[in-house]
Amino acid sequence: MILYRRIIEYTEKNKFYLNSNASIYDLTQSLNTNRTYISAALNQKGKTNFNDFINSYRINFVIQEFQKDIHKKYTLKVIYTSAGFVHQSQFNRAFKKVMGKSPREYLKDINS
Repeated sequence: MILYRRIIEYTEKNKFYLNSNASIYDLTQSLNTNRTYISAALNQKGKTNFNDFINSYRINFVIQEFQKDIHKKYTLKVIYTSAGFVHQSQFNRAFKKVMGKSPREYLKDINS
């Protein structure tokens, strides 16, 4: 439980998820622990794995940007890359997994 809280605190304080190269190894180095402990904490307390954990933060960042109407000023690519995603397909899959709909469907719903 303590390690899980440390993971959350570090991720939120440092906006670790915005780094497109963010890896579990980087997290282990920053928290001075190992991959097994990080994975176990995420699995047991967060009911998730590292990739889904990071992607959920990235999607929440994108949703906040959408709520600020940033999508009216910038392309979707600018938004998802600023959130740490490298590929649109990766972003679309993660978005649909978290939100239950594609980014385009979500935008259509909030703009109507």
